[in-house]
Amino acid sequence: MQGDEGSRHVSASAVAVSGEANERFRFIDPMFYVDAEDAFAWLHEHAPVFRYDPRPHYSREMWVITKWEDARHVYRSADLFASSQGTTLELGVGAASINPSPVAPDDRLAIAGRKPTLLDDPEHTRHRRLVRDLFRPSRLRALEPKIRSVVGECFDGVDNEVIDFGQAVGRPVPMRLIVDLLGLDPSMADDFARWSDAMMSSYEPGNESGLDAVNEMFDFLEEQIRDRESNPGQDDLIADLVATEHDGDRFTHYEILMWCWALLVAGQETTATLLISGLRALLETEGELDKLRADPETLDTAVSEMLRWVTPNRSQTRTATQETVVRGQEIAAGDLILVSNLAANRDPEIYPDPYRFDVTRPNDHESLSFGFGPHYCLGALLARLETRIVFEQLVERFSSVELVSHEPAYGVTSSPPGVLKVRLGN
Repeated sequence: MQGDEGSRHVSASAVAVSGEANERFRFIDPMFYVDAEDAFAWLHEHAPVFRYDPRPHYSREMWVITKWEDARHVYRSADLFASSQGTTLELGVGAASINPSPVAPDDRLAIAGRKPTLLDDPEHTRHRRLVRDLFRPSRLRALEPKIRSVVGECFDGVDNEVIDFGQAVGRPVPMRLIVDLLGLDPSMADDFARWSDAMMSSYEPGNESGLDAVNEMFDFLEEQIRDRESNPGQDDLIADLVATEHDGDRFTHYEILMWCWALLVAGQETTATLLISGLRALLETEGELDKLRADPETLDTAVSEMLRWVTPNRSQTRTATQETVVRGQEIAAGDLILVSNLAANRDPEIYPDPYRFDVTRPNDHESLSFGFGPHYCLGALLARLETRIVFEQLVERFSSVELVSHEPAYGVTSSPPGVLKVRLGN
């Protein structure tokens, strides 16, 4: 064990390194993520855990976690790192939605912010117990025929023409599926896509559109929930959320509303980003699409590599519940932790040659794109299944897939895919 002098020396050195990292790397600046390869490489070597002070652009300091093992430690240790104070850097009007206290039934912005990911135990375990059977793997796998049908309809009629892949396939596939799961009219898919986009963008700096989206969407959802409450026995996920119980415990009305909202956003946004940016990676990396054509068995590893490469959710936040240490850094109770999923998914100790996109990369270490531990994404299997089927049909139906253009978009907490135009033909 080191004496006090040695401890002070290490601490001072760590502070100096953190200071350099703080000056060089702006994790709350969307433009930082345009070309972060050198930044992540430096951080992995010199400051894998560092104190970051983004003020005045953000209200408080935070610790940034960039290594895969450290990120998993934070995610699995829910007793040390709480979710209830917020799991996302709230940079727009979404900041108002984080409210760890009980919320009033008519406080819709607060309900929108009370996503299941914000729950700590015992509430988190209670919610997982109530929804466990609703998201069992056998139920999700049973959706495969429906997924194939929806994907086929999206590709039908496309022949040697330029399409906006996001508008034609990337967004409609997951949104139509989640709308179908919830038992809603298929015509509502476009409305929910619009509401979801508005809400997601409200978590970026200076965006006010999310407030109107919350009210418009919740008006509709509350009507649907009341219908299931008055007419039990319907065969859809909203009805299941109304009916599910464990030892007499049921969801409250506002909890059902929270779950519906979370499913509509998480059920399409992550998958849409994965589909659009995954195709972009395939087309921008020479030879990768040819690998899929030559060996369709690589589709599963390709989906895993797309998840790692794209990292739809770039980061998550936690709040330390007590004093603890991560990679030698002393973290105080109440400190904010920013886990950079994107940096962790580029950790060279876990992924050799991490800045190379390779659809045949062995999936020995699952990426953190769906989180890890108690809050691991319930819809991960469905997102993987949708992505696999889209790319399976893409290579089967089209002998030519050409990148025409890409219009980038920028974000901090998410990885917006931008507009991807491709030519599909035979």
